[in-house]
Amino acid sequence: DTPGSISRRGGIIDVYPTAATHPYRIEFFGSTVESIRLFDPVSQLSLQQIESILIPPAEECLPSIVDKQEIENLRNQLDMDNCSEIEQLRIANDLTMAVEGYTLDEPAFYQGFFCHGSLLDFLDTETLLVLENPSDLESEQIRLDEKSGELRVMKELSGVIPRQFPSVHLTGSELNDRITSMPHKLNVTPWLADQTISNSKKHDLSIEIGFTPPRTYFGRFDVLAKDIHGWLGNGDSVLIVSHHSSRIIEILHGQNISAKLEPSIAKAVLENGNQGNRAVLIKTSLEEGWDIKIGNKTIHLLTDSEIIGHSKKRATRKATSFNKPTALSDLETGSYVVHIEHGIGRFIGTQHMDVDGGEREYLTLEYAGSDRLYVPTDHLDRISLYSSSGDRKPILTRLGTQEWTRAKDKTRASAKTLAIDLLSIYADREILEGIPFPPDTPWQTEMEDSFPFEETPDQLITIQDVKLDM
Repeated sequence: DTPGSISRRGGIIDVYPTAATHPYRIEFFGSTVESIRLFDPVSQLSLQQIESILIPPAEECLPSIVDKQEIENLRNQLDMDNCSEIEQLRIANDLTMAVEGYTLDEPAFYQGFFCHGSLLDFLDTETLLVLENPSDLESEQIRLDEKSGELRVMKELSGVIPRQFPSVHLTGSELNDRITSMPHKLNVTPWLADQTISNSKKHDLSIEIGFTPPRTYFGRFDVLAKDIHGWLGNGDSVLIVSHHSSRIIEILHGQNISAKLEPSIAKAVLENGNQGNRAVLIKTSLEEGWDIKIGNKTIHLLTDSEIIGHSKKRATRKATSFNKPTALSDLETGSYVVHIEHGIGRFIGTQHMDVDGGEREYLTLEYAGSDRLYVPTDHLDRISLYSSSGDRKPILTRLGTQEWTRAKDKTRASAKTLAIDLLSIYADREILEGIPFPPDTPWQTEMEDSFPFEETPDQLITIQDVKLDM
């Protein structure tokens, strides 16, 4: 059920090409292809019958189609004196197997032998290559080269790899050579007027951007208000992107400076263009601000980084697990499953059966007492993989009894009891009188705004609900 996967069951092959939107089901009669159909990996239902498909490789590393002599030349350059005899034998055997088309346990370890290209090799001569902050790219190249070199030395000293072992890492000089060979390049440097377009005709076109870093204030709101007053007096535009927008508006109003809060950056830009005599604020976050001069006017964009000294970060959230519909590819022989009507069983395979003059594919589930249940593949929505908090194997349900029905009834009764208890607790809370807390003060607002991470919408709703309860 994932791109790049393939499975075979009897005369049926399911293949999911890496660039396809849906997997394909190929049915054979002997060695003859009978049909090719697109299908839904969740419901297993056919979507469309097609005449042919193109299946590209699912991996970048394809040792079996690389020039064997080239691999042999790289192999002869290896200095294995630092490796043990076991390691030398393993590397020699793995390379031989890879060239012969066998799958290796660690194919990424040998990518330096088989992968010599880069993304730039796929760009034609008319492609425009855009390089953002070339100086930062150069620094990052140096850092990656140093890190790669340190890892190589550590692995050579520990005997994990022999000396002269090919690496898939493209060094900074190699990358620069390939970039230089590109006829069309665009270097983008926001803080300097250094943006050029070069092409094969050897003439350059310089375009000045004009961005400059803004002034920093580190909480000195009196200095900020003074600067904004001066900018607005000169007819400049002032945009402030901040999570402290309400507090900043209070400060600006206290200094007799007109300011307005807008819901979005687009609305703020439009508002600022129509009325340039006020500061416009947006309650959100950006990493940094800038100044840009357009004609005889300047646009000043300030963020929390310049005003306070730090900006809120969006907290990373771990991916939450959820129960997705069971796909046929999720089932492995011997895995435990739960049928919504028949309970816990063990999946032991699939088989085709003739029913009503046609052939259908069925899942075979084993239950207690070696009883078996045959489930059509188009009824996969009634089956889910068994999961529990422990590693103990589940007890199989016995078919033809009320065992599973009783288990479900017991669970429903427990859930009902828990719901009643919760309702009783919340009812008691509603009756009891609480101690009211005073409204938020400016000090509390500043403390909340100093939280370094950006609150999610759910967190903001929760905070508001808690304050209402208080």
